[in-house]
Amino acid sequence: MTFMKALRFHSFGSPEALAIEEVARPAPGAGEVLIQIKAAGINPSDVVNVAGRFPATTLPRVPGRDFAGVLAPGGEFVWGSVAGFGITRDGSHAEYAVAPKEAISIAPSNLSAEQAAAVGVPFTTAWGALIRSAQLQAGETVVITGAAGAVGQAATQIANWKGEGDWGHARRRGGGWRGGGDRYSRGYAGAGLRTDRWQGRGRGVRYGGGASV
Repeated sequence: MTFMKALRFHSFGSPEALAIEEVARPAPGAGEVLIQIKAAGINPSDVVNVAGRFPATTLPRVPGRDFAGVLAPGGEFVWGSVAGFGITRDGSHAEYAVAPKEAISIAPSNLSAEQAAAVGVPFTTAWGALIRSAQLQAGETVVITGAAGAVGQAATQIANWKGEGDWGHARRRGGGWRGGGDRYSRGYAGAGLRTDRWQGRGRGVRYGGGASV
């Protein structure tokens, strides 16, 4: 039997419930691949999962959803964000992980493993909101709340890629801004937004400054 190191938790609680352990290296089944993890993302949902907020999580468990690594064997540089990772199956916070073939893809060669591993949840969440749900179009203006966070920064990059004018704002005082928004404020008032208008969902909703999304 071949072993590996993995971060695991046997009970729910604070991050102190996590410990690095030596466990058996997983073996891929039908339709699965073995990935040697080179970098893994840490998302707020991972912390929430360890805290016991996801009823479907079974123990003991290796957390982590996002990753970049190489196929073993083969060596192709791949990345993924696998549903169920860290919840119903062991996740990416280990030296190796097993994932369904359809859940991974070849990673861009111009990204480092660390950069690729940071893309998953933030960018798929932002993409789902802006492109799939809101169907953002060129020339529209989008308001991005919580723009200093990972999802907010991802949304800002996607909006800029689409050629939009975007408002980015964060509500936490002292939060640094590193996004690429055209305009930025640290509060609703500074962004020209009235909280009594902060209602409604989906396309066509107009926020204080006349944004499309």
